[in-house]
Amino acid sequence: MAGEEYARVYSWGNDPERKIVAERYSDGNLFCLGNTVHCHPPLNGLGSNTCIQDAFNLAWKIANVHRGFAGAELLSTYSTERQPVGAGIVARANQAFRDHQPIWAALGMLETSLDERERALRELRTEMGQRYTGVGIFTADEGGAFVPAGKVAEEAVLYHEASTYPGCRLPHVRLNRSIPGEPVSTIDLAGHREFTPFTGVGGDAWREAAEIVAEKLRIPMLAHSIGFGVHQDWADLYFDRARMRGVQESGAVLVRPDRFVAWGADGVLGGVEECEGRLTGVMKSVLCLH
Repeated sequence: MAGEEYARVYSWGNDPERKIVAERYSDGNLFCLGNTVHCHPPLNGLGSNTCIQDAFNLAWKIANVHRGFAGAELLSTYSTERQPVGAGIVARANQAFRDHQPIWAALGMLETSLDERERALRELRTEMGQRYTGVGIFTADEGGAFVPAGKVAEEAVLYHEASTYPGCRLPHVRLNRSIPGEPVSTIDLAGHREFTPFTGVGGDAWREAAEIVAEKLRIPMLAHSIGFGVHQDWADLYFDRARMRGVQESGAVLVRPDRFVAWGADGVLGGVEECEGRLTGVMKSVLCLH
């Protein structure tokens, strides 16, 4: 759940003795179940399970009495059996809350103000992006150092910025076919012990160059083209890649087998020969082949 909602849930739990459980679950032909007869703090889980178990206990009894397979007295066993279970669950959840109170207090979750509890939760939020540097990442073509933007520039621990800049983890982008079918992620296309160049419309030279380099260096490499049209391997139907590809459509983003970006080219370089030469140099550098 969202942090704000989580804080509100805990707002009523400051009273450790608060217990909500019905004394009986049925009265004549009236049957109640789920959170109408038992409610507790979100500790130990068990809430959904208990609700489902109530229904499971009651359903077969009603069905058999209705069909004449059992006497009406069977229905009274619903409350007899389930009420003690509900009471036990509520008691255990409240005790768990009391057990955890020192932790919640240390985290600021027992503040009387909702705003203060929400603030405490926001301080615990962490995304922490990663970016590799070193010889395994080729940045010579970038023309400058990586400069974080937006909130990441203010606080890199709390915020993450998806990027195809060399050294960053390949962003998740939803793709599909020109004739839509099951969506696939760029994360699933990359990896698999292969280097993966991604390119787009106008980047056919990169695809051909990748085949040549893979054979020449005897390195597993599988290129994917993304865009619109029958000549592309994948369609950017959701425009996710267009927003975060980081290069022009004809450019290339080379992804390592660990799904981190090794290098990027802003556009196609003349023809296949030029692209093959550049990709060969990049691969040799990344693989430390001298």
